[in-house]
Amino acid sequence: MTGCSTPSVIEHVERGEYGIGREVLLKNLTQDKAERSYFLDRMQLCLVDLADGVPRSAERTVDESYEILRTQGINADKTVASVVINESVKFWKGEPFEQAMMYVYIAIQKAACGEWDNARAAAGSSLFLLKDFGEATKGRRKTTEEIARQAAEYDTSHEGGDYIGNGYVARESNFAYGHLMAGISNAVLGRDAEAEDHYAAALASNGGLTDVVRRLRAKEYNTILVVDYGLGPEKIRYGMDDVFTRFVPRNGWISGQEPLDVSIQGGPGERFAVACDLNNMAADHMWNNMEDVRVAKSVLGNALLATGVGITAFSHESEHQVAGLIVAGVGLAMKASAAADIRHCDLLPQRVYIAPVTVPSLDSTVVVRVGDSQLMRMVLPGLDPPQPPERVRLHYVRMTPTYRPPAWGISGTLVYANDEFGGAVDGDGLPYILGGRCARMPSQEALQHYQRAGYLRDFTTADLENLYRDEGIKLGLDENGGRAGLHLLEGGNVLYCPSAGTGGFQRLFCQEHGPYKPKSDRVRELMRSVAAPPESRAAARVD
Repeated sequence: MTGCSTPSVIEHVERGEYGIGREVLLKNLTQDKAERSYFLDRMQLCLVDLADGVPRSAERTVDESYEILRTQGINADKTVASVVINESVKFWKGEPFEQAMMYVYIAIQKAACGEWDNARAAAGSSLFLLKDFGEATKGRRKTTEEIARQAAEYDTSHEGGDYIGNGYVARESNFAYGHLMAGISNAVLGRDAEAEDHYAAALASNGGLTDVVRRLRAKEYNTILVVDYGLGPEKIRYGMDDVFTRFVPRNGWISGQEPLDVSIQGGPGERFAVACDLNNMAADHMWNNMEDVRVAKSVLGNALLATGVGITAFSHESEHQVAGLIVAGVGLAMKASAAADIRHCDLLPQRVYIAPVTVPSLDSTVVVRVGDSQLMRMVLPGLDPPQPPERVRLHYVRMTPTYRPPAWGISGTLVYANDEFGGAVDGDGLPYILGGRCARMPSQEALQHYQRAGYLRDFTTADLENLYRDEGIKLGLDENGGRAGLHLLEGGNVLYCPSAGTGGFQRLFCQEHGPYKPKSDRVRELMRSVAAPPESRAAARVD
């Protein structure tokens, strides 16, 4: 097991089955803040909710995560801590790159809900200072193992030495993605000077974002697409007795500079550069927490003292020679110590794109594609431009992390009517629970649509709602404790509508689902009634 989630969660995410993945995560969600998995569980749950198109469902999750992230989370030099102790409870907050990404996901959740002031605060929090231990050679940053050896040298030759605590330089963040999100949030709020500062900082960290920043500066957009692609790096053990850790590309999801191509309503494609490469980010020691270095440094330091190996000799030996020299002195100590902990958030993407675009009209279709491959694409129907007083709308798009997208991801055809799409769908004259293809929430407008189709003519809106309640179906997130739950179309008992432009919207409404199996006599009777020919159909009334 490579992370805190069960393998089945990763498998569900790879298939775009975010609703089922959420159920697995919720079933195993720890409530103990002292557990290392407390933060990681919530981070993964947030990612699944966003991918499923239900940012409101993630509200509680992001608030709990934000509380952990902000708990004594910044050191005196404004660098970030990964483990903090508050009222004798130890909190695990993940690697610095995981913390920065979680801050941005919180910003995405808030922006998707129209809370741009909170999005601004969260995005700004992702830009904490980083601990830079320098380069080993020009152009190659030190590995954690090299830092551990250097720390062992220093601390055994300096009384009271603490190289890990003091041997770094605090650097400004090079997190271009965080700067872009902070800039966008400030711009939406009319804080143009602050937005420009963040855009300039993003370009300083990633010069490839020139075209993206140009469009943001010119405000040539009404919609922000945040597109996650692939699966992020996995954390593995290495070195003697697996005391060290590093992040490596997962399952062939290697880094690349292929742009994101976005076309709207069949128009020409526009291209956007990679905003964040998680493989590269996680490989940089500035974005690692040095937990394994602290353990290894302690062991290597004791080895030097015990064996009498000179500092100069130690520093010039090869990796294998050093291992041979110290193994006799500290082999037992190494074996007695636990192997490095490799739990991490294994649902992060390999890369992220930010695309500022203009959605021209209601129910627009947007196609996103990575590079020139027809396999690395999604077709997003039903997107609307922002409606006044809304100025900018943000859509989070999780491209299904598979090399062959599911049919529902590329069909672009809506099979079920819903509250996000204003157009007609064949068979939407009846609700799904009565054998039709309408998955709208029960409302006066929905009922009038059914009645114009010749059904439920003597029903009231209350009658329609009661049909769902008789079936034990919860209407909306509020009736399910604020959580999305498993959707009615997938065999669950909650009816809600994910945001258009998301994997959840497409999975639910762009593919065929099995027929509904009624539980109550009233719905069974109505299903038989509406299935009869019009001339013999008797009006049905719920008492």
